[in-house]
Amino acid sequence: MASMFNAINALRTYKSDTYPDDYSQWYCYVDKEIYDTNELYESYGYTSKYEIYSSGLFVELPKVDITECEKQYLRLRLGKDFKKWDSILDNEFDIEFRIYVERNFLTEDWVGFEEKILSSTLLQWCSRYGIVLDR
Repeated sequence: MASMFNAINALRTYKSDTYPDDYSQWYCYVDKEIYDTNELYESYGYTSKYEIYSSGLFVELPKVDITECEKQYLRLRLGKDFKKWDSILDNEFDIEFRIYVERNFLTEDWVGFEEKILSSTLLQWCSRYGIVLDR
């Protein structure tokens, strides 16, 4: 059975990820596990996201763009001083953000912020689809 921890990790995406457009994570109502699109294509013979969805066996997990969460966190912390971060490209942003967080001893604060967003998103999704995950 999928755990809350596994599901939360499955929500994380980054703009710099090089996944194909049809990449997703899926929750299976039957075995209560999480699969990625490629696994369902290769191991179970599905050929499209529409086919996976139409089977009624799976529901797609939401995606949370962590780079956007990082920007939101910095906007809250820095206010108008965030402007200097605007010029950083998305594929470099995560690295610069992590350096900033570490240098300013904000790791615990950032992790708490990120967990609130991910947990809230997951709980709303679970409620919408009637899914109960192991803690």
